Amino acid sequence: MCPDCGPIDRDIQLETSVAAERAENIHVGAGSTKEGFVALRPCVAEVDPVAGTEQCCNILRHKVQTDPRLLTLRVDGSLYFVNVRYLEDYILNRVTGDTALQDVILMCSAVDKTDMSPLESLEVTKHRLHETGIHLNLSKVKAPVMCHLIRSDFLQERTGSVYLSEYDAFRALGSPDRSQATTFAERETHVE
Repeated sequence: MCPDCGPIDRDIQLETSVAAERAENIHVGAGSTKEGFVALRPCVAEVDPVAGTEQCCNILRHKVQTDPRLLTLRVDGSLYFVNVRYLEDYILNRVTGDTALQDVILMCSAVDKTDMSPLESLEVTKHRLHETGIHLNLSKVKAPVMCHLIRSDFLQERTGSVYLSEYDAFRALGSPDRSQATTFAERETHVE
């Protein structure tokens, strides 16, 4: 079963049964549908910059500037224990067999909430990508999510960088010398 987050009206449960989950779990319980469960997955789109601009858009809908060494994925939605495994699987399946790929950029502009599960999953994804010679980078990380990253080991053991914008990441990682953009690590970090 999934980890129990302990709603306000009851204590955290360390044990449960399939029958109890079917009766009470908001994700797989009574009244939930397969369609509703599938809707919990984050929407993930592959994006690249529109030629001549700093705007990154979906590669299926716009004429974009691509670089075979880079994969930029925009995550549209919060990340938490219910949906983060889908993202991990999506990334790992997408990079499999792509021999030109050097960097994955996870664009987090729509990720405004998270718990510790996505950080653990991103850590696993980062290490699995690193084993294949691919770096995991982040861009446009909102302050609440960045606070979680700073308090975790994710930034200390990183294989990539955290960029202020997706265009900065694309420009830096797509350039031969990779030194043209400002990364988050180059700025002062302050967490209250």
